[in-house]
This record gives sequence, C-alpha cells and structure tokens, in this order.
Amino acid sequence: AALSPSIVDWTRAALQHRMTHTADVFMGSEVGLLDALFKQRTSMPFRLATPMTLPLPSPEAWHRYIAARFQHLRGAPAGHAVDRVVAFPGGRPRDRREACEHLRTRRSVNPTVDGALDLAEARTLAGLSAEFEEIWKQLERPKGTRTTAARIAAGRPPYGEGRPATQTVRTIEKLAQMGLIRKRGRGAYEFTEPLFGVFVRNLTQAER
Repeated sequence: AALSPSIVDWTRAALQHRMTHTADVFMGSEVGLLDALFKQRTSMPFRLATPMTLPLPSPEAWHRYIAARFQHLRGAPAGHAVDRVVAFPGGRPRDRREACEHLRTRRSVNPTVDGALDLAEARTLAGLSAEFEEIWKQLERPKGTRTTAARIAAGRPPYGEGRPATQTVRTIEKLAQMGLIRKRGRGAYEFTEPLFGVFVRNLTQAER
C-alpha cells in the first residue's frame, strides 16, 4: 500500500510529544535514506537522531547461524558450502538471506543436486537486478558517476587517468550520499553492498 506523504510529519510530531524519558532507535540498511531523513535540513526529522554504525557479525558467527538453520534440512550444505554462502553476498544481511532461501528451496527439492550453490547465487543476483538497474539509472548525473562506480567495482582508483579531479569528487560525493560506497583507505573505496559491485562489474564488462 502507498504511504501518505505526510507520514514523516506525523512521525516527528509524535516523537516531539514524548521526548521526556524516552529513547527511540531507527534502524535500516538503506544508509542513504536514513541520512536523508536525519541529516538534511529540509527533512522534517532533521537532527532527531544521532547516526551510529553498528558492527557487523563476524564470518564465524554467520557460519554458526546458517549451519544451525540448515542442520535439519535434508542434504544440508557442508562446512565449505556454508563458508561460500557467507562470503558471496559480502556484508549485506538481506542478500545473504536471499541466497540462503534459494539454496534451501533447491535442496528441499533435490538434496543431492549438483550446482545448487551456483544456482542460488545466480538467482540471488537475478532477483536484485531490477533494484540495481533503478539505482544505475540514478547515476547518470553528475557526469562521470557511472565511470567512478565502474572503477570502484573493478578495484581501480577513481582518480587519475586524465579525469578532472573536481568531477571525480562530485561523483564520489553522489555515491556516498546514496549510501552506495564507503572509504576503505586513502583514495580507495568499496561498495557497501558487494553484490551491487558485482552487478556494475558485469554490466560494464558486457558494454565493452
């Protein structure tokens, strides 16, 4: 169902009426959306919350969790297969959940089928492609944003090779504002959702 455009105004009013002896937590995986709500002066909930980055579960913790969820399933994946399920989506829990669901469905139908992990990964990417394509459309402006995204996806530095520095800075700011990238070192960036990086890499390779 469509949400009323006034829902943010109502939320702010409700929060302001009970500011005493209360604490509110707003959680979500869309970093760009949360930043737009609480950091932009034009947004009604501006400064109603302080952003905090929660630490991600360790790969070992994910392994234990996924192995436990699969243990009663016929043809449960072996330890190395669970490691692959953990590593494939990177740090995005939603993508990992999608991959697990596809793997569970495949194993339920045929516990001994070969290539179940390959199929689960392919279907996870296919299921996210429509969302990723919409994000890609938003990267038409400013000029050069798609080039910057492609460089990051390929593990190359976004600066250099004759690119205007001011243009590159603007494109990095655009990607960061959308919550698509994070800095991992001097002049180096990575995608917050690794599978979007895979999508960009596959797309730009196909266009060559």
